[in-house]
Amino acid sequence: PVRNSQLATRNSHSMKPPPPLVLVLWCHFSDELVATTYIVKLREQGIQVKLLGLEGRRLRGAHGLTLLPDFTLDQAWQRVTMVRAIILPFETARLLHYLNDPRLFNLLQQALDHGATLLLKRNTACEVLAQLAERLERDVGSLQKACEENDQLSSLIFQIQKENLL
Repeated sequence: PVRNSQLATRNSHSMKPPPPLVLVLWCHFSDELVATTYIVKLREQGIQVKLLGLEGRRLRGAHGLTLLPDFTLDQAWQRVTMVRAIILPFETARLLHYLNDPRLFNLLQQALDHGATLLLKRNTACEVLAQLAERLERDVGSLQKACEENDQLSSLIFQIQKENLL
């Protein structure tokens, strides 16, 4: 017979840490090309990516394409410690509006506290970045640096794959 202590030891060796998660935030007027490119390229590399709907289930992008989100904010919250990156395929100024929802605000705060990075559009205005940093209680320089360093898809893929190997 197997004792409880032996079973616990056996199970602790076989348990892997949960896989990292990338969230792509999705709202009306999001850039479909950016969102789908990130989703496809990351999933091709075996990275778990979920489209997170910010306002309902049927959301039309900037060019009329409707994508159905994989997650709601409540579902994403349950996995916040697994989030390694959050991709914003829309103008960052829109995010400031959505931060009025405490669920999204808390999700971003917790994800950043657990080491997640934000991937923003390159042309994010300095004023908007400053407002975002202030709302999220982050240093503008470190937020901007994290965004610039992780702007390339290949950099994100490498970072997550490297983490999985550790």
